[in-house]
Amino acid sequence: MRWFLEADVKAGRPVLIRMVIEGIPIGPRPQRADELRREAEALLVKGPPQLDQEALDRMRYVISSLLTDLADERPDFERVAIGSALYQALGDFILRSNGQWSGAGKWLPRQMTAFDPVLGGAFVEAFDMLFREGEAKPALDCAEQVFAAHGGLLFDGYRADALPEWRK
Repeated sequence: MRWFLEADVKAGRPVLIRMVIEGIPIGPRPQRADELRREAEALLVKGPPQLDQEALDRMRYVISSLLTDLADERPDFERVAIGSALYQALGDFILRSNGQWSGAGKWLPRQMTAFDPVLGGAFVEAFDMLFREGEAKPALDCAEQVFAAHGGLLFDGYRADALPEWRK
């Protein structure tokens, strides 16, 4: 169980951590569940590990590419595909660049609005417009606002080397 809790920490998404905290223990050793719950609560309060600049730049590069694609005229199915990828990537970037836990599915907008109600509301509204109306401009504007504090889009001069563990 600790391995899975640590995997949540490394991923920056407290999926199992929340399950342990909010779940109802079953089985013959409820005291063990209480111990795990306390550990999970401590992990949640501590927050995810801070991302280094290289990780943030890698995220910015991917998001920059998605934003460029979204800004072009696209068939509806492509706009939805790009928007879906951008929704998760931009949400992760906003939260993780601010030392916050991220989320997936229903947890991403919950985490966003809990972290910053104004930005979270703008994020949700922008992607609602994208997915309901096909209107990309609010999502592009939201991303531009977020990236302004990080130097804007990242393309020129960006270079990503393979991680050391990937090299042979």
